[in-house]
Amino acid sequence: MRKILALLLLVTLTLTFPALAQDDANVVSQWATTAEASSEYGDVANSAMQATGAPNTMEFCSDSSAAWASESPNEIATLTVYYGVAVIPTEINIYQNFNPGFISAIRLITLDGEELELDSKGEAPEDCPGVHVVELEGVEDAVVGVVIEVDQTDLNSWSEIDAVELVGVPVAGTIASQWATAAEASSEYTPEGWNAMQATGAPNTPDCGDYTTAWASASSTEEATLIVYFDVPVIPIEVNIYQTYNPGAITSVEMLTVDGESYEFEIDPDEAATECPGILSVEFDESDVLVDAIAIYLDQSLTGSWNEIDAVELVGTVPGETLDLSETLEFEGFSINYPDSWVTTIDEGDVPVLATSDEALDRRDELNEEDVLINVLLPNVMEEQLDLDPTDDIDAILDNLIANAAMEGEVEEYDLLDNPAVIARVTGEGIVNDSTIIIVEYEGGNVAYTIESGAPFEAFEPLIVGILNTATYEG
Repeated sequence: MRKILALLLLVTLTLTFPALAQDDANVVSQWATTAEASSEYGDVANSAMQATGAPNTMEFCSDSSAAWASESPNEIATLTVYYGVAVIPTEINIYQNFNPGFISAIRLITLDGEELELDSKGEAPEDCPGVHVVELEGVEDAVVGVVIEVDQTDLNSWSEIDAVELVGVPVAGTIASQWATAAEASSEYTPEGWNAMQATGAPNTPDCGDYTTAWASASSTEEATLIVYFDVPVIPIEVNIYQTYNPGAITSVEMLTVDGESYEFEIDPDEAATECPGILSVEFDESDVLVDAIAIYLDQSLTGSWNEIDAVELVGTVPGETLDLSETLEFEGFSINYPDSWVTTIDEGDVPVLATSDEALDRRDELNEEDVLINVLLPNVMEEQLDLDPTDDIDAILDNLIANAAMEGEVEEYDLLDNPAVIARVTGEGIVNDSTIIIVEYEGGNVAYTIESGAPFEAFEPLIVGILNTATYEG
């Protein structure tokens, strides 16, 4: 990291891991949203994805195509399941519909991608179908996935898994992506197929068409409303609506908050008419409300037939103390908010610095997992010290900054900030820490942020986004 340290006058900012809710009332349970396996019996039937969502084959003890099964009946196989909300876990419940009792090991996947093997593999069920229960104590890491190893060598048959439930406390400041868990509608075509609950869970409609696995209203040309509910209230970023038949009838989307307030967003007809199947994405700019439900309004006279909805995904930030940015640093037209527990300084070379402690600055060459490094390069620093033109397009500035520092990185648009921005994850000789550069366009000019962390950038991204979204620069 020596080259970028010398060139950019980098300084260290330490962030504590996002604050955790401690009340048992904040415990949530969630089903896996995606999965993979070391082997699987089929591409669809008995595939790893059959272990996502809620249990659907637990009525009888039987070999079912709706559960995951390995390719061979006598192998050691692993099933890995992932979740949309990072939690400090308290329990794992593994639903087995055929030959339970052969789970040989369980590992947790943390937010930074590490695997933690559990000392205990939990308690196997006595009956079939049954639930293999793993109670967890003392886990301090945020978890987003579970690896389950099944040893079938002595069984010589399949030990199948229908669903895996993860229970825990959501981690404040992390970005959650969750599917609706409950739904209601102004009308539905039948109480079973095409009912409102078909819009819950991950998408499961195979193609564009009139399928019972998506919600449809009673009439093909009526005005209708679908309301979907989510387990974890979040500060919303976007909602993604999966349309599988005759897209184009959605006229508005309404955020429903935990306080009973609502914020309605009108939808342009051209945007509503996605491909089929297609995803209508709606971005939100209300950064201080907590949302746990979404209302979708349709006028199907616009399409002349049913506009069916298969699933609704809500993406947002889990609230917590890490978003309380009550102090302000101001310097030469630049202003940014930060938590009151941090310290600030102006480093040599007129570089504004924020840090949680003076001691954190000593670890700048090789950061610990809990550390993040951020410093702010104002236009005059870029021009006078780095020989960059701060009036260039932000993607050109980032390209030149990467080239001048003898690093490698791919410039991408970054739409999580309120202002236009580009981002690059950078690598290079001597770089020890996870390194990221973000260029942001403000009214007074372009500002560069250099960010390093001991853990991957994504682990701290919600907090960094929260901080950068308070920044202004008037030149």
